[in-house]
Amino acid sequence: MATLNRSFIAIYLDLENITGSLNIQRLMQDIIIKHDSGGETTEPVFAVKLACGNSSSISNLRSQLKEQNFDIRETPHVSRKKNRADLTISIAAFEHLYLNSPPIDKFVFVTNDSDFTVVMDKLRKYGKEVWLVAQEQESRKPIFNSCSDYILVVEDYVDVPRTASRGKTPPKKSSPVKPPPPPTNADAAAIGLLKRVLQKLDYDKRYFNAQLGMKFHQIEKSFDLKKTRFKNFNSLVDYFVKQGVLEKTLSDKRDIQVKIVDGRKLEAL
Repeated sequence: MATLNRSFIAIYLDLENITGSLNIQRLMQDIIIKHDSGGETTEPVFAVKLACGNSSSISNLRSQLKEQNFDIRETPHVSRKKNRADLTISIAAFEHLYLNSPPIDKFVFVTNDSDFTVVMDKLRKYGKEVWLVAQEQESRKPIFNSCSDYILVVEDYVDVPRTASRGKTPPKKSSPVKPPPPPTNADAAAIGLLKRVLQKLDYDKRYFNAQLGMKFHQIEKSFDLKKTRFKNFNSLVDYFVKQGVLEKTLSDKRDIQVKIVDGRKLEAL
């Protein structure tokens, strides 16, 4: 059995420069999905999780930060408009670079503050991969693009409250009709998780089945496929093949590889 190596990620949240409705778990899951860890036996791990801001900005996300085991540091304002979150995070990032224990492969900054471009640029000069998570309007700025290897948009991870009045109420039928048995919640959850993984991948590239399986389990470690009708990951992949979403092939070493063949069918699942 191959030894499972680990690839380490550091994520820093500038709480005063991000929205309080940010879904932190979903953001971290997507970072894992998009993370190229260098092989199917390498597991990405968040070795550093630091969030900085004043008391009011911390309170907006405190429950999420506690659930994700973030190190929370209060950085009170030193003037009316400026606090020390950027300085605290920048020093922490350099400290982690210097200590190199564990060696951080990817530094992720969640902020709209262009002051972070100084530390981001320096980290890249030391050979580190740097990602930015910012609001769409800010992410287009040349100063951010010049010092980032990859940019995610905050708006993709903001929870929008549902409105009760959305959509039309279906008319009542005069005679009762027995509805078809609905899929179990566990089945739907399994399909939704694999769909999320596939949506973030390159449609022109082939992936090892084991590689997809690792990404699937990494984003929701507590999910148990044995409690679904699929029972295992290979059967779940076969379901996507039957739906015309994926195709399976064998590599030269007889390893199973899969490729997305119809993005429209994937979105329709």
